[in-house]
Amino acid sequence: MNSLDIICNANYAHIEELKKIRVNRDKEVKDCLETLKNTTLNIYIYGPRGIGKTFLIKTVQNELKQVDSSIFSFSINMAAIAFHGEAIQRFEFISSIALSMISRIWSELCNMEQSTIFSEIDSNTFAEPKTQYLHRLYNDITHSRTKFVHLANRQQLENGNKKEILNWEIELERFNSSEVLKIIEELRGFLITTENKRKIVVFCDEANILDAPVQKEFVTKHLDIFTNLGMQFLFVGGYFVHGDEYNVPDYFEYILHLKGIEHSHIRELFSKYFPTYEITIDDECAKYMCNKTYGNIRQIINITHRAVLDHAIDSKVALNKKTMQRGFRELEEMTNKLRNPFSPTRINKK
Repeated sequence: MNSLDIICNANYAHIEELKKIRVNRDKEVKDCLETLKNTTLNIYIYGPRGIGKTFLIKTVQNELKQVDSSIFSFSINMAAIAFHGEAIQRFEFISSIALSMISRIWSELCNMEQSTIFSEIDSNTFAEPKTQYLHRLYNDITHSRTKFVHLANRQQLENGNKKEILNWEIELERFNSSEVLKIIEELRGFLITTENKRKIVVFCDEANILDAPVQKEFVTKHLDIFTNLGMQFLFVGGYFVHGDEYNVPDYFEYILHLKGIEHSHIRELFSKYFPTYEITIDDECAKYMCNKTYGNIRQIINITHRAVLDHAIDSKVALNKKTMQRGFRELEEMTNKLRNPFSPTRINKK
């Protein structure tokens, strides 16, 4: 995976790849690690798109494994949960946690090939009773989840009575959610008593897929469920455009507003993301770039990539305000689109 792919797809990057291109995030990584290792505080990280939130938590998650083996951690992605009604969101959130726990136990503690947990072969094919149980559990929850969403969506299409639909969803959701919560409690007991894990940490990315008011309500309501289970959460949320008001959910005790890089780190950034090019940039342009993008790493990389393609000669390119104009023009167009009040991705102000 090259550097440009990593900045856009941090979830799929290997830890060594992340280390090579990390710029100016040492303090944030250290603070998150200390909080997760030594406290029970839930962490909320927020900031604009492209600022490096996913990159940061992927780094934290990988380093946490290396520094403290008594912590069991796994991640879920909120994107798949965001597009359903409230009752389905609740069940999807709970079942996502259960499935991710099982998947991590399967690969990390049972030393099984990750892909085999998804297979629909007979669970009795596996030799160990533990793997048989985990495989059966994973598939049962997956099928229940698929059936639940399908039935709920079909009911919504067939019946225009919203009140009746809501009651039906809640009735079905309660049964499924409570059963899955029992499974999570069982798995937690197994991890603590059998595998000597002292705590469980859940990394939740893409919470900003939900609209800001929904995000706040959803996070506060659903994290409450896991308080008694002794699970610690690191949530990642945020906003689309600088200047948008953002309300952090009340539930979190440790809050980190992730900001962009300073202009003094621009040259280091270029050397890591464009190693095959010799890029020079004057201080005026570096400051201008950081001011225009608020130090947003993804935007800086994208704009620079455009300028490199347009102006590089024999792998050398000199960047100044003039050579960067096209990239900044495209950035302005993108920002204006995000500020469109009719955009489905636009978060609501107070």
